[in-house]
Amino acid sequence: MTFSQSLETCFKKYAQGRGRASRSEYWYFYLFSLVVSFGLEVLILESNKSILITLFVNLIGLIILIPETTVAVRRFHDTNRSAWNLLWGLLPIVGWILQFVYLAQPGTTGPNNYGE
Repeated sequence: MTFSQSLETCFKKYAQGRGRASRSEYWYFYLFSLVVSFGLEVLILESNKSILITLFVNLIGLIILIPETTVAVRRFHDTNRSAWNLLWGLLPIVGWILQFVYLAQPGTTGPNNYGE
């Protein structure tokens, strides 16, 4: 799956937690999210922390948060794991590493508990 296809898929399935997401779909969207976040942080620093710019940046962050969460849920489903594994991210360092390992593993071949 190409970068543009994965972005298109993630925004089409904006709030859909059902189904599965491939590794490339998840990691391309994650890369997109990092680049956008970095660009917005630079915008805040260059604008001398203007209230309007800060509100705009926070709005964009919220817009990206929902598909970022749902693609992670679908990625966990692809590895035949529950979406509750997202809660590992609340546990510093150990949870982040565990979550990274789960998200980086290849998906199950064929149908699993969460779809085809």
